[in-house]
Amino acid sequence: MSNYIQLPQSISSLPLLDSEWYWYDLYRIARTTVYRDELLNNISTDMLNAYNFAKVTNVTGAHARFDRESYPVKILSNQVLDIVPDFSIRRNLNFADITDARAIELLEKSKSYSSVLLFYSGGIDSTTILCAMLKNWPASELAKITIVMNQYSIDENKNMFENYINGKFTVVSTDEYFTECKINNDSLYITGALGDPLMADENNVLVYDAMYPNTFNRSWVDNVDNIIAYYATRSDTVIAKYVVDTVIESLVKAKFEVETVYEFFWWISFNWGWDIDIFQSVWYWRLAENTNTKQFLEDNHFIWLNTVDYQDWAINTIGTTLMMGDNVRMAKYSMKKYIYDFNHDLEYFLNKTHEGSVSKNKELTPTKFCGIDNNYNIYYRKINNVRPRKTST
Repeated sequence: MSNYIQLPQSISSLPLLDSEWYWYDLYRIARTTVYRDELLNNISTDMLNAYNFAKVTNVTGAHARFDRESYPVKILSNQVLDIVPDFSIRRNLNFADITDARAIELLEKSKSYSSVLLFYSGGIDSTTILCAMLKNWPASELAKITIVMNQYSIDENKNMFENYINGKFTVVSTDEYFTECKINNDSLYITGALGDPLMADENNVLVYDAMYPNTFNRSWVDNVDNIIAYYATRSDTVIAKYVVDTVIESLVKAKFEVETVYEFFWWISFNWGWDIDIFQSVWYWRLAENTNTKQFLEDNHFIWLNTVDYQDWAINTIGTTLMMGDNVRMAKYSMKKYIYDFNHDLEYFLNKTHEGSVSKNKELTPTKFCGIDNNYNIYYRKINNVRPRKTST
């Protein structure tokens, strides 16, 4: 059964530290308590470092999945969902081939469900999925698909809606799935989650590039002072240096090397930002009361990009333009190229940049997802009545 547990906003200590977790967000828990400043002044150094890492990198949750023991709360691996690449293996993989194969895999899995829903934002990740399905599925099977979208999805990709969705698929509103407890164990739910950690958070690159133009594709070692200064704008130089040193240490532990500033940012997303995309669906889609959370996450939730092939493709693109292209507007290049090869929308290919689909619908989610424990209890806090911080006058 789905079990949502609201954390009280008045506590002045971190909750449930002795529990075991699949995901736990120190930063969100602290940010949404009315005693945030008191809490931060009374937690361990390890806890404060984890809080600051999440704050500075802007990565939700921010535990390193390749070094879970380094997090101050016990983070477990889910044996079904936590798919970890082998950094010592070098595989020559083609993004289009992987994506076509994933579409066929989904086709076979979909036959076991009474209904199949694709959550479509119009963004690069979900458009890649829709193009792959249109390319590889027969019309008879496509007719069974329901597309979950709203006006934001149309605005983000009008060409795709007008030419490939409108009048061709059953369409239902995304709003219903944010506000009503509709998710069950009878349907298959397809998402483009993990697109950002697979290919890096483009927002970081864009903001960094505005500060230090034309350096994102240069050596991160030669630009480490710029990276520290960039992160210091969200904290201070001491904390920023701690963050950068932590990232460097993680690369050493993984015995993996990155070359450019962009790849440095990518590694942070790939290592620290992966697990949130696996588990946060239970936050913005409310599960029905009789839905088995474990079954939903492990069986009903088809996270398109959560495969070893996609991850092996990513770790073998280092030193190429397959992720980023040759300019900051070409982030997720291989996805955009796959879309262009299907629909020939040159405008979208050249100019489409990242837009947060969940953040557009934030008025529908007046809570913050704070964690999911090893018993699949889902913890959250309301955010609509948090006391504002005092400011100096």
